[in-house]
Amino acid sequence: MALSRTKLILSDFDGSIVPDHIKNYMEDQKVLEAANIVRCLYPTPYKFATMTGGSIERITPWAELSGAPLFAENGGVLLDPRDKSGRIKILMDKEEADFIIKFISPMIEKELDKSYPGYTKSSTKITMATYFKPENVAIDEFRDHVLSFLSRELSKEQYARIFVTYGKTLIDVNHAGADKVRAVKFASKFFDAPIDRITAYGDGDNDRPAFDAVLRGRGTVIIPANHDVEVRKWAEKNSGDLFITKHHLESTECLIDVLGQLYRRLG
Repeated sequence: MALSRTKLILSDFDGSIVPDHIKNYMEDQKVLEAANIVRCLYPTPYKFATMTGGSIERITPWAELSGAPLFAENGGVLLDPRDKSGRIKILMDKEEADFIIKFISPMIEKELDKSYPGYTKSSTKITMATYFKPENVAIDEFRDHVLSFLSRELSKEQYARIFVTYGKTLIDVNHAGADKVRAVKFASKFFDAPIDRITAYGDGDNDRPAFDAVLRGRGTVIIPANHDVEVRKWAEKNSGDLFITKHHLESTECLIDVLGQLYRRLG
């Protein structure tokens, strides 16, 4: 595993730190073990941050237990549990966030109310919009319907301002450029860590921009065994890159193994 230069791990949350989208993740003993290991990293030269498209509200318990900064909503917002003020910092440009939340999101919801009445929405996002598909609908169908609708209803200039990523059960609607590349840049500055000392760890479609950004800077990428089809295609395309590791373990167990390797390097 290519961890020899790593000083900072940037980790996705759902599917990477915890099994994919489980609700009561703080009851999972392996998740608690991982949080304890991360908390113990901070006296060492190694650091850890969570980098996710998820909401601050959902992931705050993990952030507080692990003590690790949380770049949520693809780096749109930051929670640093070591800052005792408890303030949430909005890192994304307000006009970009308003374009998604106040303009695009109401359009999508009106269409989904008509076409997919069983869908649900994440109600806690500040800078992006997340929609969960109905149980009996394929995610590809759900995603393609939203994209087709937006391509019809928006001007070319407006449509160029959005992008959609997806997981096994949901789609995220983001402003163009508000992807995990920004999260990598914010985290690099926050920790004063050059990109070649960063390892990006993730399993899903919205992790690919971060993977590309880290590899361009000659950092490293680790992919757990439960990665989705888009990450599988990405890994196959980049199969000759020695800075990419496809791990044999899944999600939390994979993370624990990676963190353990850092500790063993401390001697």
